[in-house]
Amino acid sequence: MEPSAKRTALITGASSGIGYELTHLCARNEQDLALITRSSDNLETSKKDFEQPYSIRLHTRTVLCG
Repeated sequence: MEPSAKRTALITGASSGIGYELTHLCARNEQDLALITRSSDNLETSKKDFEQPYSIRLHTRTVLCG
């Protein structure tokens, strides 16, 4: 993949709740996304939900706090 000229939105808590909904809104606006979450369980599902249908680049990271 070539580097994207689009802006990238950084979203924390992206695997559920408000973070997931914000991810959906940004994807609909064709923004590339960097998703940060404490749980990796839903990240792969989120990636499949958004990357392909919206033709965006999506980067994911799991960060363990505490």
